[in-house]
Amino acid sequence: VNGDGFEGTEVLHVEVHGGGRLYLDDNASLSTDDITFDDDSEIDFFLTADEGVHGTITTTGSIGALTIGNNARLSVTLDAASFDGTEKTDFEYDGVINAGTITGAFTPGSVHGSPFFQLAIDYSPTVISDSVGANSASPAPDSTSVNLLLHRISFADLSCSTSTQNNAALGQMLEQAYQ
Repeated sequence: VNGDGFEGTEVLHVEVHGGGRLYLDDNASLSTDDITFDDDSEIDFFLTADEGVHGTITTTGSIGALTIGNNARLSVTLDAASFDGTEKTDFEYDGVINAGTITGAFTPGSVHGSPFFQLAIDYSPTVISDSVGANSASPAPDSTSVNLLLHRISFADLSCSTSTQNNAALGQMLEQAYQ
């Protein structure tokens, strides 16, 4: 569900217990000292085709930590209609989580809303400009970010255990109609 979002600031600690799920729509922003995803918990981000608009979690304060338990999943729910007619096949959502430190790694979870996308999770250092300004030669690493990568699977690339020449032709036709 694409809601109005929320802005949570000055939150001391967030913990998603095993079996629990935290959902962030594309207008949600959570700032907390630290966040923990226990074993078998899940976070789910609502995403549209607009890569610049997505929920975010930022850890702050002296702790600034993201802790990820075993089998903690990161899933996405897509607004499938927003992807209609786009010719893009790769989408990147940078900085869905920004933390001072990250312990553990998410297991890629489900892509809700379309069976035609694959999800990958990227962890990368983020850099900020120092006080000299944007033209600074070497900004210092500030934190680590969690980025989401979506790849649309071409209809023509779908394979079934009983693929036939007719199935391949249908896949090509659907691919042309989608674009």
